[in-house]
Amino acid sequence: MPHKVGGGYSRKYARATAYFFARYLTEHLKVPVGILVSAWGGTPAEVWTPAEIVEKDEILSKNKLKDYPWWPIKPGVLYNQMIHPLVPYQIAGCIWYQGESNHENAPSYARLVSKMVEAWRKDFEWDFPFYYVQIAPHTYGAKNNTPALLREQQELMLGQVKNTAMINISDLVENVKDIHPRNKRAIGERLACLAMDKVYGQFTGAYESPCLHDARVVKRNLEVTLEGNFNTLHSTTKEVTGLTVVDCTGKQVAVNARLKGKSLQIPLRGLKAPYQVYYCFDEATIGSLRTDADMPVLPFRTAKIEVK
Repeated sequence: MPHKVGGGYSRKYARATAYFFARYLTEHLKVPVGILVSAWGGTPAEVWTPAEIVEKDEILSKNKLKDYPWWPIKPGVLYNQMIHPLVPYQIAGCIWYQGESNHENAPSYARLVSKMVEAWRKDFEWDFPFYYVQIAPHTYGAKNNTPALLREQQELMLGQVKNTAMINISDLVENVKDIHPRNKRAIGERLACLAMDKVYGQFTGAYESPCLHDARVVKRNLEVTLEGNFNTLHSTTKEVTGLTVVDCTGKQVAVNARLKGKSLQIPLRGLKAPYQVYYCFDEATIGSLRTDADMPVLPFRTAKIEVK
């Protein structure tokens, strides 16, 4: 596709998230920002990864999605056509908005995308920033809670691949039947705020979502502590939405919590140790927890919590 100046006729053919990302950077950096859009909706990460990496890795080869003749799904097919030809260009970084098509083989997703990023960085000969979007709540009708496992894998990548960061967009969902939130401007600008801070050293808006840090029993409460660049938590509803506890009997209870600083205090009445706490750890729940910067909390599940 030839180069096009953003706006007017060309804008309606651009990927909306990428367009708003680039527009935000242009407005704040006061210089033109070019984007190379290489995208094919509804494709798994395998097609963007060199085929030999998938085929020679025992885990990835075993877990790859089965072939369909009517859709790009073979490992490496879009890497060959839509990534490798870009290698002569110098890029400042990459934004990645994908994952829904991999929920069926979620357990190997972090391994797959980590190797994909490694291959791309080898091609471009530098460890460019790789910023991505955690998949939104959506009614997949999936078995074995695979969308939640996919989100967990996306968070896991943060500790496996350097110079990466992730945004959460669960607060932007208006209808969980839509696989992508319709507010593409907010998604693009949240990614842009991330890039402005991490790449250009200019904080222009909130983008970071807190994650699970620790969970323990304190007296007769479960104390769940989050970590991240925030000071306090609040709920957008009277009681916290999306929070459940499972005890040793398998009893699962929706619970409320008292919010204190970076912690949630959950009463344990009627529950038996060990416990596990879940927050939005399913396919479509939109949680109500927000930071003082109004950013959503990442979904999580704790390990089993014993009483000491």
